[in-house]
Amino acid sequence: LYSSEQIRFVKPRLRSVESRRLLKFGGVNFTLMVFVVILEIMQRGIIVRELGIDSLGLMIAGTQIVAYIDVVNRSAMFYWFPAMSGSLSHNRLKVQYIEFSHFNLYFGIPSVLGGMLFGGLLINLLLGSSFSPLAETIYLFMIWQFINLIHNPSATAIIAANRLNIHAISSLLSGLTVPLFLLLLM
Repeated sequence: LYSSEQIRFVKPRLRSVESRRLLKFGGVNFTLMVFVVILEIMQRGIIVRELGIDSLGLMIAGTQIVAYIDVVNRSAMFYWFPAMSGSLSHNRLKVQYIEFSHFNLYFGIPSVLGGMLFGGLLINLLLGSSFSPLAETIYLFMIWQFINLIHNPSATAIIAANRLNIHAISSLLSGLTVPLFLLLLM
């Protein structure tokens, strides 16, 4: 007999409910990742063709800066995702979603405002004058970070509630907006 807490190896069965769920989740994620890679290639191609290779380097640097600022938000998902996915009641999931949203905003708004106010100064100090064009547009990356703060709790709740079709459709639509927006700007 095995206790519920004990870890053990089991022979995978393709027809089991768990295997089907894992394949569905993996299939959705694989499809989304292929789509994301194609969109990133399109996005970078548009930027290089219209603005030059220097602009692509500035965009990648700005994206990395936002990723470093986003570390608290991303780390918080490891705390809330298991609680949300294990929640059996709608009311409990709603409470956890609200707690995650508040946490994101309480920690995210100061980082976004700090990035808008002092980001240019920090870029010039840490990266040098060759990145001064990035310092002039850092507020755009901070707005993107703020949108991520609003997006992440809902995306985490959708995945935790096993609504993968909703997650896939919303990710595809949000991914399409980036190259379309760039094309409109060009």
